[in-house]
Amino acid sequence: MKITHLFLTAAFGAVLLAGCQPAATTTEEPAATSEAPATTETPATTTAETPATLPCGVLAQRNWDAELSSGASPTLTVSGDIDLGTPGYGVSLTRDAAEASGATTALLTLALRAPTGVQAQVVTAHPVRYFGPARGAYTSVQISCDGVVLTTINVGS
Repeated sequence: MKITHLFLTAAFGAVLLAGCQPAATTTEEPAATSEAPATTETPATTTAETPATLPCGVLAQRNWDAELSSGASPTLTVSGDIDLGTPGYGVSLTRDAAEASGATTALLTLALRAPTGVQAQVVTAHPVRYFGPARGAYTSVQISCDGVVLTTINVGS
């Protein structure tokens, strides 16, 4: 009686384990279509493309906007959001000294100041802002960090 019970338990366990095996998958080739791929236009001042690997520990970026105001003292305003792995970071954008006079692309550098003490390991959005005098009639703004370009934004007016 005990041996029969043992065999039944083993058989039942084998059936359960067999049910846990991953299903076989088949790969199908996509059907060829005669339609041209759809193209989408990115508005001038919206979300920038996020490369696979971002510099400075930036996990994601979005909502970039750059505006150039004209007048007696033209100004450049840039804003966006970056995600970092913890809260408490200090973030700033500064003018890059390597920018050529009369350039059509403004060069800004993103600087991060890490928080001190123990911080929660949670992805946190950090707003990024720049406001300063415009040195030229910019058509784009390039933001870099650690010598690597993070994003390029078209300038709106």
